[in-house]
Amino acid sequence: MSAANHVAFGICLDAPDDEQAQERARETMRTLAEDARSLCEPVLDGCNDAELMADATRVCAASSVLTGNPTEAIARLTPLYQAQTHRVGTELASAQLAAGEQEEAAATLAACVTASALELTSLAGTLLTRAASATEVAAYVHAMEAIDRAFDLSHRSAPTLPAMHIAAATIMNTLGDDAAALELLERAAGEVCALGNGRIPENPLGNRVASNMLPAITDDEALAHMRESASYARYPEAARHMILDVRLWGAIAQSPEYAALAKRLDSE
Repeated sequence: MSAANHVAFGICLDAPDDEQAQERARETMRTLAEDARSLCEPVLDGCNDAELMADATRVCAASSVLTGNPTEAIARLTPLYQAQTHRVGTELASAQLAAGEQEEAAATLAACVTASALELTSLAGTLLTRAASATEVAAYVHAMEAIDRAFDLSHRSAPTLPAMHIAAATIMNTLGDDAAALELLERAAGEVCALGNGRIPENPLGNRVASNMLPAITDDEALAHMRESASYARYPEAARHMILDVRLWGAIAQSPEYAALAKRLDSE
C-alpha cells in the first residue's frame, strides 16, 4: 500500500505530459493496491482476531479508494466507525471525500476532532487527580482550559470546564488552599449559570454516541436512568448540586464567599 500510494502521488509529478507513462503508473498503482487487498481478504474470511480484522479492513478500504471505488471503502469502514472500537474516522472521511460526500466527510472529521480533544482533557483530568501541589493543579487546569478554548468543547460536547473546575477545587481544598478552592468554585458557578437549565447542544460525536446507545436502552427499564444522560440530560443541575453540597467543602462552606456563590446559584 505504501508503494501504491507513492505511485499515486507521483502520477501527476513525473512526466506530466506523457499520457502513456501516466497510464502505466496508474496501472502499477492499481496492481499494487489490488495485490494488497488480495492478501488481506483471506484474513477477513478466516480470522477471529478483531485487531487483525480491523487492520485488514483498513487496507482493503484504502485499496478500494485507490482503485476508484470509494463507495466500497465507505461500506467497509462504516461498521468499524459506528462501533467506536477502532480509530478509522480519518480513513472514512477520506473515502467520503473521494466519493464526493463533502458534508458527510466534514461531520466525520468534526467528530474525530471532538473525540481527540475530549481524550486530551480526560488525560489531563486523570493527571489532575494525582496532583500533589497547587502548582501542579494550576498547570493541569491551564492545560484543560486551553484545550476547551481551542476546540470549543463547552459548546460541542458535555461542558468540561465546570466539572474540571469543581474537581480542581476539591483537590485544592484537600491541599488546604482555601483561596484557590473558592476561586475555582466561583468560576465553576459562573459557568454553570451561563449554561442555564437547557440541554447540552448536540454535536456530531454526541449524535453518534446517542444513536448507538439509545436503541439498546429504550426498552430496558433497568437502564431507564441512562436515557437522559445518553441524550444529553441536564448537566448544569447536577453540577449545581455538587457545588452546593457543603459536605464536600468543610470550612470553606462557612465563608461569606461561599455563601455568595451559593446564593447566586440558588437565584439563577
